[in-house]
Amino acid sequence: MQYYQAKDAKGQTILKMVGQYTTIVGRVPSFTLEYLLRPSLEKPSVQQELYIYNATSAAIDGGIFFAKDTSLNGNDGVPVSAQGNNAGMYIADGKYKLFLNMGVEDGPAKFNAMNYHRNGGYNLSDYAMNDYSPANFDGTGIKVKNLKEGATVYSGSDSAYSAKWNWQTFQPDTVYHFRNDLGIATAGLVVPEAAENYKNKTTSDQKNHVQDNITIEMKAHNSGYSSEWKDINVTSKIPDELDIDPSTIKVTLNNGDQVAIDASKYNQTTRMLTVRLLKNLSENEWYWQFRYSYSEYENPC
Repeated sequence: MQYYQAKDAKGQTILKMVGQYTTIVGRVPSFTLEYLLRPSLEKPSVQQELYIYNATSAAIDGGIFFAKDTSLNGNDGVPVSAQGNNAGMYIADGKYKLFLNMGVEDGPAKFNAMNYHRNGGYNLSDYAMNDYSPANFDGTGIKVKNLKEGATVYSGSDSAYSAKWNWQTFQPDTVYHFRNDLGIATAGLVVPEAAENYKNKTTSDQKNHVQDNITIEMKAHNSGYSSEWKDINVTSKIPDELDIDPSTIKVTLNNGDQVAIDASKYNQTTRMLTVRLLKNLSENEWYWQFRYSYSEYENPC
């Protein structure tokens, strides 16, 4: 195993470990693995990244599994809760909130939290597969449950979490990338997040056509800990090729209630939509949405 240390563009420390792994004892190494820890340049989180290189001349089938014991602020049994929108999980205790971010690029297909225990070793039949359905590598995690923000995933004497990437074929002379992140916030810190999502509810051919009805959702989220995000304005520039129906602009609250927004919030000249959220954001998620339709494209895109 080799260890490396470097600095990123902000002067933050990057750590890398490099080693080899063989699928058959006594054979030459089948894979070169690089485990990388680097602070995100965009948010308060550390990217946990695994690069795998198939050093053989043959394709090898396999799956990636990752598991860790949890402890925070001296609490080894800290409960594990869900982030909204299947973004991952988090643990919180005292002054700190630690994010287990799974909804990232090249993130896991399945993840869960469970009781940490050992019964003779760390093999896959042990704690890490507990609470998947079924309790094996193919079992589903909490993503299929679509849990709400703050819902309890696991609460017990000693908590742990794990993540799984689907079975795949590792081709020779090829590098593969896997990732899940760790973020942290102290009490009172606002961690603002925003996301945009488009949905075509008119066609199902994965293409957008003239006069299709499109819904866009702009989400604002405070994922901080014991904090309040105040005076939030959300803005969006509507492309020239699209027509917006101002009567459809609504704010949707966490409980599903919708509140209509005055059409004057959309400037027809500048094509800017500016909406002030109805209240400050604590550790909950709100979003506003509006619908518009294609009007100028002559061909499907």
